Amino acid sequence: MTGNDKKEDPARGQDNDDKGSDNGKGKQPVLPQAVEEPKVASKMSNDAIQTLLDLNPTLRNELSGLSKDQVKEALRKMDIAELLTGLSVNPKNQKDMASYKFWKTQPVIHFDETNKKDIEDGPIKMIDPSKVSKEPDALIEGFEWATLDLDEPKQLKELYDLLAGHYVEDVNAMFRFNYSTSFLNWALKSPGWKKNWHVGVRAVKSQKLVASICGIPVTINVRGKSLKVVEINFLCIHKKLRSKRLAPVLIKEITRRAYVDGTFQAVYTVGSVIPTPVSVCRYYHRALNWPKLYDVGFSPLPRGSTKQRQVIKYKLPDHTSTRGLRPMEKRDVDAVHDLLTRYLKRSKLHQEFSKEEVAHLMIHPPSEDQTVWATAQLDGGVNEKNLPDEKRRGGIGMILV
Repeated sequence: MTGNDKKEDPARGQDNDDKGSDNGKGKQPVLPQAVEEPKVASKMSNDAIQTLLDLNPTLRNELSGLSKDQVKEALRKMDIAELLTGLSVNPKNQKDMASYKFWKTQPVIHFDETNKKDIEDGPIKMIDPSKVSKEPDALIEGFEWATLDLDEPKQLKELYDLLAGHYVEDVNAMFRFNYSTSFLNWALKSPGWKKNWHVGVRAVKSQKLVASICGIPVTINVRGKSLKVVEINFLCIHKKLRSKRLAPVLIKEITRRAYVDGTFQAVYTVGSVIPTPVSVCRYYHRALNWPKLYDVGFSPLPRGSTKQRQVIKYKLPDHTSTRGLRPMEKRDVDAVHDLLTRYLKRSKLHQEFSKEEVAHLMIHPPSEDQTVWATAQLDGGVNEKNLPDEKRRGGIGMILV
């Protein structure tokens, strides 16, 4: 997923006099100091605020019913990243009122809550496991719940087919992620994965897989406190069923399953704004094969440039300037885990990785459908992931670094 994903508190580095100190365990990774974004809404005119809300319908719906002064006050407490998250003229990224009403019922912070800094850390809602239903809610007639067995090649291929035909795509429906079965195994079978968290919906008569939502267990650290959470991914609904309001039902079902297993918080990424982001991420892409990307319509030819100039601009050197690079191996796991852990600890909100997770995520045996490449160096490492992006009637391969 490209563009803005999720919003979290800016990661603040340690004071300058802390740099390099790590109890003798090696050089402390350097994290750029965060700069607090200015609060800009208080300087916006009423017309500018209305334009912002028109382009961000979920934010507009969240603040509906408030006076102009109350709206400005709520927006004043947001930084620029929060205001722009999900801002898009793409109608596919605009959430309707029904979606807004669903999130109003969920244990999340809402945009119009004015005292965000006064909120105490901890669960928004306490869950009593004994009161959690052991059975899922009924689906609309003609459909039934399914638990996907991704160890079974046929079911893995079914999930692949669903995502290849109906998952994230651009506004013109020309490009869509083409996740391989190898990639899905890598993404959904991390250490400790739970089969019960791979949820599907099937048509009763044909048994065709028409929707999915998946989760894996991860550990998130919030201001020094570790939380076991479920990371949600691959929420996908067949295009012909988009009007059936299945997304909230899928979210409720995987929430119920997580509750049954004793996990009461979840994290997820989304390309449009919903109440309320805790982190924002922007991806930057570097073209590796510009002529191919141009030929298939993915990359435009900038005004004032030529094809030859673009080829020269993106030409890579024949030899890397970084010495000592080699493929990461199992013997590197301890050192990489230590380096990664020390780096992430500098952020107030970060994921904690076990050594087993590092090995799973960064080491993949060489093969035609290899998913991840990790390169080790004496003083650091580089990780690459293969995210093929398919154009209809022709595929292209991309590597995001």
